[in-house]
Amino acid sequence: QRVKDLYCNRLKTKRELQGNKTPIQRVHGSTSPTHGQDVEFAGALALDYDAALAFEQVEIDRKKAQLGAVVVETMSFLGMAQHTDRFLKLLDRAQVHSVSQVEVLTKDSCEAMQLPFDLVS
Repeated sequence: QRVKDLYCNRLKTKRELQGNKTPIQRVHGSTSPTHGQDVEFAGALALDYDAALAFEQVEIDRKKAQLGAVVVETMSFLGMAQHTDRFLKLLDRAQVHSVSQVEVLTKDSCEAMQLPFDLVS
């Protein structure tokens, strides 16, 4: 049973990491990351605002997926997998959306954001 649980947790983490790997294809219908981003306007290149926003959203979603995978793996390792969703909601409310943001959190900042420092550190 323990081996099965470990396998399932690893599989879940792997799927979390790979889940948002190709969202550019959903936005633009193409595998090219530059597809539809630049538009010729009056002889000069102008950035297509909607495409830039879509690209930025894709990047945010990728970082959230990466953070989610790290949290799932860590909580599973700690034997607290049942609390993963609660912790992710706390991070979302605190506007923490990437691993790099978690790395710089201190005990005081966690207290101000109402995050459990024991899980963050």
